[in-house]
Amino acid sequence: MIDIYSIKYGGRLIHAVEDDFGSIEIIDIQQSLRSMHFGNSTQQATMSLENPNQLIHQYTEAMLLPLCWLTPNRTLMLGLGGGSMAKFIHHHVPGGHLDAVELRHSVVQLAHDYFQLAEPNDSLSIHTEKAEEFISTADNKPYYDLIIVDLFLTKQNATVTIPLTQHLTKLKSMLTKTGQICINIMGHHFKYNGYQQLQKLFPKALYVVTADVNNFILIGGKQPIPESKTIDFSGKEIQYNLPFQEHYSKLTRQR
Repeated sequence: MIDIYSIKYGGRLIHAVEDDFGSIEIIDIQQSLRSMHFGNSTQQATMSLENPNQLIHQYTEAMLLPLCWLTPNRTLMLGLGGGSMAKFIHHHVPGGHLDAVELRHSVVQLAHDYFQLAEPNDSLSIHTEKAEEFISTADNKPYYDLIIVDLFLTKQNATVTIPLTQHLTKLKSMLTKTGQICINIMGHHFKYNGYQQLQKLFPKALYVVTADVNNFILIGGKQPIPESKTIDFSGKEIQYNLPFQEHYSKLTRQR
């Protein structure tokens, strides 16, 4: 039984559980924010208790940058965590369908119980399995307008990006002609061991944007992203309440 009055990671511990992959802790911070942790201080998800659909971290905003030039009919999310981005897409793109893939049953349950993630429905499917297995068994067809990759292994003192190098070609084949893939890289540089393959797969349309302190978002597509003059930033920022123009201005084309 946990001590609900214990202080941890700068907040109050309200729930803790162990599964086959380690600990999962839920923290409330000053009765305004709720965060999920996998055994260390890194926030795997953060939610505003006053506005649950609001995105808190810059990297989640940057990962959804393609929303300012496309409206996805189908979205694939590899890595659910507390469901911040899944919940945002489910709320703001009600006409689309989201497939979310999460390895840990406990994480999925806690996302429902503590982070207000909707139960599976006609527009939201949750697949509890390894991302690699989902990709391997998926049809080799261009189903998705947006693919979000946010996968990490968390150790006691470190959080390490899970590479999908062997599956990047398949992921590209799963993108529609105008689709985008967004990959969150945590660390001091973005040229992880799948970077060179991404350059080959998206030779004319690979970009990087820096977000937060140690997050780099790689954005790839079969076509270059639209020029800024063709995007209605004002309208999209009002629609989604996200600073799209700020993140777009930080995009760097990779050559």
